[in-house]
Amino acid sequence: MKVDGKPKPEVKWYKQGAEVVPSKDFQVEEYDDGTSVLTIPEVFPDDTGEVTCVAENDFGVATTSTELVVEGVLGIHLELFLYIAMICMQ
Repeated sequence: MKVDGKPKPEVKWYKQGAEVVPSKDFQVEEYDDGTSVLTIPEVFPDDTGEVTCVAENDFGVATTSTELVVEGVLGIHLELFLYIAMICMQ
């Protein structure tokens, strides 16, 4: 997700309503241009569910969601990048 605003919005990721805490299973990268990337290096069927990105600053909140569907595991290392571009109004 790419955000823009003044002051710079704080970005948080949620999976099935619970805030994503960065770990080896859920990696969050923040870039200087306002891009936030959630990476799930290995996905499994129980990872299926709603993934939401919330950007918030003193002037408001912008939210975008998507449904992550994992139908099966192929026995190979899977990498999922959730990259959702969104411009927040200043």
